[in-house]
Amino acid sequence: FSLLSFAANFVLVPFITFLVLPVGTAALLLGSLWLPGGKMLAAAAEWLDDLSFWLVKWMNGYPQFVTIWKSPSPVWIASYFIALYGLLYFGKGWSLSRRHMAVEPDATVPLGVPPAARRSEAALPSRTKTRLAAGALGGICILIVLLYAGYQPEHFRGTGAVQVLDVGQGDSILITTPQGKHLLVDGGGTVSFRKAEDGWKERKQPFEVGAKVLVPLLKKRGIHRLDAVIVTHGDQDHAGGMQAVLEQIPVGAFLFNGTMAGTAAFDRLMAAAVDKHIPIYAIHQGMNYAPDGRTQLVFLGPILSQTDQEALPVVKDQNHDSVVFLLEMNGGRFLFTGDMDKASEEQILETLDSGRLGEAVADNGQAVDVPALQTAGELLEAPVDVIKIAHHGSKTASSAEWLSRWKPAAAVISAGVNNLYGHPHADVLQRISEEGAAVYRTDLQGEIQFSVKSGKIRVRTKLITKS
Repeated sequence: FSLLSFAANFVLVPFITFLVLPVGTAALLLGSLWLPGGKMLAAAAEWLDDLSFWLVKWMNGYPQFVTIWKSPSPVWIASYFIALYGLLYFGKGWSLSRRHMAVEPDATVPLGVPPAARRSEAALPSRTKTRLAAGALGGICILIVLLYAGYQPEHFRGTGAVQVLDVGQGDSILITTPQGKHLLVDGGGTVSFRKAEDGWKERKQPFEVGAKVLVPLLKKRGIHRLDAVIVTHGDQDHAGGMQAVLEQIPVGAFLFNGTMAGTAAFDRLMAAAVDKHIPIYAIHQGMNYAPDGRTQLVFLGPILSQTDQEALPVVKDQNHDSVVFLLEMNGGRFLFTGDMDKASEEQILETLDSGRLGEAVADNGQAVDVPALQTAGELLEAPVDVIKIAHHGSKTASSAEWLSRWKPAAAVISAGVNNLYGHPHADVLQRISEEGAAVYRTDLQGEIQFSVKSGKIRVRTKLITKS
């Protein structure tokens, strides 16, 4: 909702009512009698119509005036109208009492007026006036609280949330911290298998997950600002949807794996982050980020390679260099893995076993934003509550050693329904089962939501599947 819509209506309603519609109607009537004259008027009406659309687009180009509201619940809507009715009812009574306070009780009135009608509102008891004023003020206060709660609903909860969004064959995860910070891990993306010679078959405005699914969903949930986005790697099914996110939602920080994917789409994404002056961080093992006092991210990968290059390296196979991190929030622990492969799993396990990872976290704790909340040992040694299975459940990752190291209570797999890759692979599902972890899949259950409070995690899925 744009605050400029009020001004736009004052300008556009009379413009369309008294100019565009009459000219269009005249063109229609004149065209039935004299076609050339009708065409000239129609051209003028079309130009005026285009002008109105240009004005709307111009006003919408000021993001500082745009507010994004979460879809209200029935309880919020009912409370809003009750408070509004109370404000109008008590406000009207108080206004009438103020209007007649200057009238003298014995003021001259026309002959024949009944005595009851001569009574002034000033005759109302002062207690009644006080109640009317208090009722009107109470209605205003309730409306302010409701509007604030509708715009910033997370401030009233103190509950952390991890929402694994259903973006088909891809990854996109929304993290909301207990103090209302929003982090988006990957943005999904539409992967096209169309050959270059078949480009003529492409739609003028092709379907894109970021613009058509992800951004509308974020806005529907009232996400008017993302404190950070984390692009685990540059593959299209993880980074593609971020383009629409950066274009339509303000972003506080852009975190990525420190490499370029060598594709035009990823180049455009990085250019968008630069153009919007978003701080960009190249993540590597040992860094950490604490968006608020009850949330901490410790990055396990990618492992920083020694290089003398000043420019970002171009890496075609992005999976190995995926951003991997532990999230500790409200006492719950989540492990995010991007599309990491077995080789990167082995490297991270080796640094864990040798103790080098703990030393790296201690040395680089402040590298992203603020210091760590826990010691490296406490965070790295405990088992995790939920693991995001790497690469949509591909057999190229999630080895038995990796799963055994983290001992997850639950595993989440983000994959598309009936996808072409056969994800998740049966061997991966078997290894997860052997660890005794519960499995949640977006291809079977849709979006998966975890809420975290006081170390307890509640799970909710969009679809219910038969056990």
